[in-house]
Amino acid sequence: MTQPTLDVEVGPRHRTPVPCELEAMDDHHARVRVPVEDALPEQAAVDLWMTNRQHGHAIILPAFTGWPTIEGSTQVCDLFFANPHALGEHPPPEGDRRSAIRVSPGGSEAIEVWLTSDRADSAEPIAASVVDVSVGGLLIEMKAGHEPTTPFTQAEFQILLPGDSWPLVLNGQVRHRTRVTRETVRYGVEFDRRRSPAFTEQMTRMAEYVEARRKAFARHTPIPEWLASRAP
Repeated sequence: MTQPTLDVEVGPRHRTPVPCELEAMDDHHARVRVPVEDALPEQAAVDLWMTNRQHGHAIILPAFTGWPTIEGSTQVCDLFFANPHALGEHPPPEGDRRSAIRVSPGGSEAIEVWLTSDRADSAEPIAASVVDVSVGGLLIEMKAGHEPTTPFTQAEFQILLPGDSWPLVLNGQVRHRTRVTRETVRYGVEFDRRRSPAFTEQMTRMAEYVEARRKAFARHTPIPEWLASRAP
């Protein structure tokens, strides 16, 4: 079996991740190595990004750092997954939005999304790009300036998943805003169960999409074999 071309990145939650070296991984934890200048804080919430460039599948695993150590010009850090067994055959139980497994659309499977703010001065839907999505919310990216919403405000999101003819229509609250570059910003959005119509039914479809992407990543990315192929 051809080993996948796997990109691994890590970073504190809500920040842009940096490339790292994945040294070990099992159902519950991973060990990564990063340059000292990108050192991870101890006992902090982070995200581990893994992208299989061969197949276009990507998964984001929320985790917590242990007590990192410095080895020369690098830092070695153990990450403990907030939701173990993320890469197993059976779907892991979902926790809250902060521990939910997230997937990133890749290749031809783009997710289309438009948002309409509940602000009085913003009535037209604005298109945005989806960075990742889970059953609890999504992370979107758009151009900075003239943004239709701000942190801690409500917005309506129309989300067209790959292969669907009609979009999901979900209300959500913007939990955080992060400037990625001078030209782009990212919004972290939590879906609002109370304000979204037919929330359970719509979340069933979202869960099906997330689970399909998770299984595809696990099927095409045998992590233990990949790690063994890199052993000296």
